[in-house]
Amino acid sequence: METVKTAEFAGKFYPCDREKLCELLISLFNTVKKDYKTTTRAIIAPHAGYMYSGKTAAAAFQYLDKNIKNVFVFAPAHRCELTGIALSSFDCFETPLGKISLNQDLIKELSCNTFADFADEAYSNEHAIEVQLPFIQSLAPNAKLIPVLYGNISNEEISGIIEKYWENKDNAFVVSSDLSHFYSQKDAEKIDKYTAEMIELQNIEGFQPLQACGSTGITGLVKFAKNRGFSLVRTELTTSAEVSSVNDSVVGYGAWILAEKKKSLFIKEEFSDLVLSLCKDSILAGIETGNSLDVDEKLYPEVFYELGACFVTITINQKLRGCIGSIFAHKPLLNDLAQNAYKAAFSDSRFAALTLEEFPHIKLGVSLLSQPEPVNFKDEEDLLNNIVPYKDGIIIQDGNYSAVYLPSVWVQLPDKKEFLKSLKQKAGLPAEYFSKTFKAYRFHTVYIDEK
Repeated sequence: METVKTAEFAGKFYPCDREKLCELLISLFNTVKKDYKTTTRAIIAPHAGYMYSGKTAAAAFQYLDKNIKNVFVFAPAHRCELTGIALSSFDCFETPLGKISLNQDLIKELSCNTFADFADEAYSNEHAIEVQLPFIQSLAPNAKLIPVLYGNISNEEISGIIEKYWENKDNAFVVSSDLSHFYSQKDAEKIDKYTAEMIELQNIEGFQPLQACGSTGITGLVKFAKNRGFSLVRTELTTSAEVSSVNDSVVGYGAWILAEKKKSLFIKEEFSDLVLSLCKDSILAGIETGNSLDVDEKLYPEVFYELGACFVTITINQKLRGCIGSIFAHKPLLNDLAQNAYKAAFSDSRFAALTLEEFPHIKLGVSLLSQPEPVNFKDEEDLLNNIVPYKDGIIIQDGNYSAVYLPSVWVQLPDKKEFLKSLKQKAGLPAEYFSKTFKAYRFHTVYIDEK
């Protein structure tokens, strides 16, 4: 006999009437912007009532691959204390849209792990998985469910499950989590911005449970993405105050999709023209007003509001006319693009300010930088052996002396020894200088240029 877990939050978190639920889902998907062309098999989505977080959830779910056959939903247990993972023995979960079958073959595989066991009682009065189901049913009605309700567990276990089942293109993964809880609007925005930066820069050391109720699921997906060289791309960041008049106690909501590539490559593939036009508009604004382009309005795709670092290069007739950039991501990418384009045109000390007469003849190149990572070495020879020509951008630092070369400099300095000597001289150090306090960092770039 088929065992069915009935919906407990229909009529509370979302409509209990099938037709009204369908209408609401259509409305939510129609309301959100679709900034990206990509599809994905892994997302982070909130799990509050649809009135509050439905739009944010739709902002992530709209990119979910509709050809998937299995969906793992990772959610924190809200109503009971768990050690490890609670699995379900039900044949189906039910919502007003109908039944969604559980893939008991995959669930039984998971039960072989020492940290996983069947515990249907843990799913009683638990909303964090249920509210995701209508979204899944509307996009992939034949997909089967693998609910993963977790308590006290490490993010390595979560990332390990994703890693084990990732190669099968039939499988998708939903991390169910809200962000900060019950702070003032101002404090929630500050906390959630910090959380978003940790997710997007894949720097999850010190990620705290108070930042997100599903912190373990989030950091598990981030760990998987980092190990694979993938990135998490923001689709929305907001709070319950967007639809409520209550500002002194709000809940934060965020949504991300997994891109199977580095963030800079994702931006190049999706937005090369926008990157170049933003930079050109900023230069033109500088000519006309004396200031860089005003990019405060929320007019750009969400990924441009993530922290990013870039260099902007201007040439005229293939000759350098200005180049300014940032090494570390410390401001939203669109601000870094607009300000560095402006500075390359008007603040490069090697050149006079760009003129209106020159503007039609400029060509732009934009280098999007990865996060610099330290290079470990014991002496200069070891450092040279760890540098990869034409791929690595290099930053050197010793006390107050520092300098950077983009990977493009390898064209002029293909020999590693000469590259490093020149970089030291750029920093104001002797070419043969070396010390025990000498530090080096590597980064990579993706280059976008006008054809």
